[in-house]
Amino acid sequence: MREEVKRWIEKAEKDLDAAEYLFKGKKYEECSLFCQQSVEKALKSVLLNRTNKIIRIHDLKVLASKVNLPKELMGLCEELTSIYLITRYPDSPNFRNNSEEANKYIIFAKEILKWAEKNM
Repeated sequence: MREEVKRWIEKAEKDLDAAEYLFKGKKYEECSLFCQQSVEKALKSVLLNRTNKIIRIHDLKVLASKVNLPKELMGLCEELTSIYLITRYPDSPNFRNNSEEANKYIIFAKEILKWAEKNM
């Protein structure tokens, strides 16, 4: 694995670790954001490995389609993309997240990371 690709996947793993830490601290909004970031970086690592390019977008559905993510894993990509926008900007609608939602995103991020590592 090329060094640059390795750095991207390692950063995705660190973001997932941060998400789990934030979940334990009941910081569910922040946890969800780090799940989105983990998935984004995992998908970008696959894209970089396959095309030698990174596209600077945050739309997980677009990234997922570019790397041919299986349909069964694409389900939460749109939801996580909206979380990125909602949590980053204070003038967004109120974010109503709870432990159930945040835990769902952690599980999803783990699945995407696993897929990404297998599809390098």
